[in-house]
Amino acid sequence: MAEIGFYHLLTTPLERALPRLLERASGQGHRIVIRAASPERVEHLDALLWTYEDASFLPHGSGRDGNPAAQPIWLNDGAR
Repeated sequence: MAEIGFYHLLTTPLERALPRLLERASGQGHRIVIRAASPERVEHLDALLWTYEDASFLPHGSGRDGNPAAQPIWLNDGAR
């Protein structure tokens, strides 16, 4: 059976919550697609996932990198 979780982001900014959620999901072996509202937002999230902590990053890719099937986390603006 699928597990569904809901997260309330009123007190935690997305930029702090998203990396934690992605670490948890990828740690459980899930492949993840994040659909952003614009190419600029994809670029922002791309930078965030490389820099959210000094000692870690989340492996991911976007249309700029190509090969979505090989990416554990795929960032997409919906246009590709």
